[in-house]
Amino acid sequence: MLNGQVHIDDQYPENSWVEAQVDAASIGTQNEMRDGHLRSPDFLDVERYPVLHFKSTRIEHVKDEEYRVTGNLTVHGITKEVTLDAEFTGQMKDAYGNLCAGLSARGTINRKDWGLNWNMAVLATWDIRFNKCALTMSFTPIFFSLSR
Repeated sequence: MLNGQVHIDDQYPENSWVEAQVDAASIGTQNEMRDGHLRSPDFLDVERYPVLHFKSTRIEHVKDEEYRVTGNLTVHGITKEVTLDAEFTGQMKDAYGNLCAGLSARGTINRKDWGLNWNMAVLATWDIRFNKCALTMSFTPIFFSLSR
């Protein structure tokens, strides 16, 4: 992640928000050749679009530590609304006395919604059409100035 901001309102979760900018070149699928191709102009084109951006527009409390986060995701210069299932995994103070919180969010997106339309014919009869992509974000914000 390049940068992110989180505001958590314990009393009124709907007033909470999150914004994150992610280095597009940091994509990782545990396959270097595939990761290189995903960074290329065929997909993310990280030279032209180096940052993925997410900004929440609505947060709904589902139950316990589970939330539904809706927001705008910008990939490849295109912004679309997505809804992610999120979990607050707790908070603690780090070695420097700063309050840290654990947050994770997951969802599924269709890559073609962001203009990632590359397709390759295989054996002249099959097409690679993996349009649905899992989107997972996990981060630990550090609250230097806590407004809770």
